[in-house]
Amino acid sequence: MSDRAIVLFKDGPPQDWRRAADILLSAAPTLSRADATRTCRFGQGMIFMPLLATEAAAVAAALAAAGMPAEPVPVKEVVLAPSAFTLLKAGALPEGLEIQTNVQGKTSVLPWSAIRLIHVSFVRPSGAKAALPDVDEQERQAEELAQTLPSPTDGLASSGVAGAAVVAGSVLIAAAAGPGLLSTLALASTAQSVSDASNMMAGPPTGPKEPELWLEIFALEPLLRLRIRRHAFSYDSLGPRRASTGRANFRLLLQEIVNNATGAARTGLTETVLAGRDPEVPKLLCEDKDLELALTALLTREKRHGLPRAKVP
Repeated sequence: MSDRAIVLFKDGPPQDWRRAADILLSAAPTLSRADATRTCRFGQGMIFMPLLATEAAAVAAALAAAGMPAEPVPVKEVVLAPSAFTLLKAGALPEGLEIQTNVQGKTSVLPWSAIRLIHVSFVRPSGAKAALPDVDEQERQAEELAQTLPSPTDGLASSGVAGAAVVAGSVLIAAAAGPGLLSTLALASTAQSVSDASNMMAGPPTGPKEPELWLEIFALEPLLRLRIRRHAFSYDSLGPRRASTGRANFRLLLQEIVNNATGAARTGLTETVLAGRDPEVPKLLCEDKDLELALTALLTREKRHGLPRAKVP
């Protein structure tokens, strides 16, 4: 797969996906029309089918010539959305987001400067049982990581990269390993690539579940994904501001996070929630496998070029 690449739309999903599909089909004769149409319509701004590097370069050039800025991205450089660590409790501190990382109440602080992406989505979970990587191995990696980093009393909390690394170790995520191998494996297939990647780390499905509203927070150095489920989270950290409904509390928490993580891009339904509009409506519902693809495209764009940021008053 070392000579394979995907094509990334630099500005996000193409507005005219039909035209993009025609261009793709013309520049990449190895694809079928069905494949070209599907990846341009549902690829979330990424032609997720691995092409030969020369073919990907030709596709990107043809799209750019048609006014759709695009670039080839080697498969190993795709930032595949990692598995999420679900938070049950979290709260804002001056230096960062304090999160509870185990049932015994252990906490870590993710510095605000480490947060690169805040994404809200209304999702229908597939019912797959996510499994963490081997606990013993991750604890060993976390201990090795801790030995190479200064202690919190040495100013660790003020370092975005170092703070994120400690959080990654605390929640037993193999963040430092990067997405290279997983990206290669995931992108080896076609439309089901991201779904297949998720299944590699999941148990047998339990059947579709009820839709949920998710707030997800990402760091890139190292790669880290934290998830807050609106209906399964303790909002005690809001203190006297805590409202009587979960929807109101979710909005308050989101507002607190974006107010502090001023360097993060806001994507998905983040602005919808901040504006007080209802995000839990059928037309905004997405399947979890589609969310994984969208996040992979967003993380790859953020890593390579940076996503648009909201203007700070």
